[in-house]
Amino acid sequence: MAGFLSFLQLIISHSSGCLSAEQRFCTVENAQKALYCTRVESLAHAAAETDDDFLRLVLEFRQGQFEAIIHWLDRCLETL
Repeated sequence: MAGFLSFLQLIISHSSGCLSAEQRFCTVENAQKALYCTRVESLAHAAAETDDDFLRLVLEFRQGQFEAIIHWLDRCLETL
């Protein structure tokens, strides 16, 4: 998570002089979305690979949470 926060700070600091507030927001939202999409893929892969039923259920639950976050970020981008 610390690496992601550093990444966001880098985006914001490099773009703050040349982008509007709305453009900076979209850049951050897209960066978050990309991170969460990667996490969904990772969780899906881990769930498919495990033989532990309980762990699979936990991974599928976490995957669903990240998919909901991605949907919400899409709504933010559409609305704002």
